[in-house]
Amino acid sequence: MKQEVTNFSRFYSTFNRMPYHGDRESLKQQLVMQFTNGRTESLREVTVKEYEALCNELEKQVPPKPRDVFARELKRRRSEVLHQMQLYGVDTSDWKIVDKFCLDSRIAGKRFRYLEIEDLEALYKKLRAMRKKQDEK
Repeated sequence: MKQEVTNFSRFYSTFNRMPYHGDRESLKQQLVMQFTNGRTESLREVTVKEYEALCNELEKQVPPKPRDVFARELKRRRSEVLHQMQLYGVDTSDWKIVDKFCLDSRIAGKRFRYLEIEDLEALYKKLRAMRKKQDEK
């Protein structure tokens, strides 16, 4: 039988984060047996469909990496701030302009890429207030 799945990194990245005390090899074999309906215990012999189902189930059971949660939150905050900058009139398609705007000590005092989550929260509030004041004029 031709091996259908050749890259098992998705499986192992999740499997290695699973909390388990005991023989991990036997756990892997049990999982493979479960998702292949007893056809095989070798990960190399699973079909693409079985592999997808196995990985999806493992990912549901294992909490995300803290680094992934932080990165997702940072990305969300950056997006909010960039949107407020656009509404204020800053050309966010040019990073030099964004950095110049952020470098002003009255705005943030540092380049956009160096802003932490707390800085982004404060800048978001500041931009909202600036826009409100701009709209009142």
